[in-house]
Amino acid sequence: DVQLTDGKQGESLTRWQFQPDEICLADRYSGVPRSLGVLLGAAAFFVIRLGWQNLPLQDRQGRAFSLPQWLAVQSSDPAASPAQVAVWVHTPQGRFPVRVIARAIPPQKAEKIRHRLRAEAKRKKTRLDERTLLAAGFVMVVSNLPELTWSAGQILTLYRFRWQIELVFKRLKSLLNFD
Repeated sequence: DVQLTDGKQGESLTRWQFQPDEICLADRYSGVPRSLGVLLGAAAFFVIRLGWQNLPLQDRQGRAFSLPQWLAVQSSDPAASPAQVAVWVHTPQGRFPVRVIARAIPPQKAEKIRHRLRAEAKRKKTRLDERTLLAAGFVMVVSNLPELTWSAGQILTLYRFRWQIELVFKRLKSLLNFD
């Protein structure tokens, strides 16, 4: 599905009608309670890239879950199996269980990302949060796909397909001169 806007509106999952059991792949800007609530309220599934601070997570008892603290104890070995943790998210449609999946990226690639983040912070004259540098070493997604049928590795593989979709949109936007 495609929706053209006037260019003043950003991407948002809140514009769509999702069907039960549909799977949505989205980038980190969609990993917010409002968007997840639309998907969860429609009984749709999702795999969404996650930043360390854009989605407030909770443990089973409703206490804040610190993603950076959890990441700090995960393996920095890209060959290791992806780590996952069951958490809860509170949305306008209610409180739902989800899981966070993280896999370390190769150290050279992580350092390249950290270098870019440091350069950008220096250029903007802002202070870079250490948690941002930690998270730069991982690919993190949030998903509600059932653990019995979808392993953490399968979910990360599915998420990689999103990039192919982005390339198609990028090409279309270029060919059609869309912003």
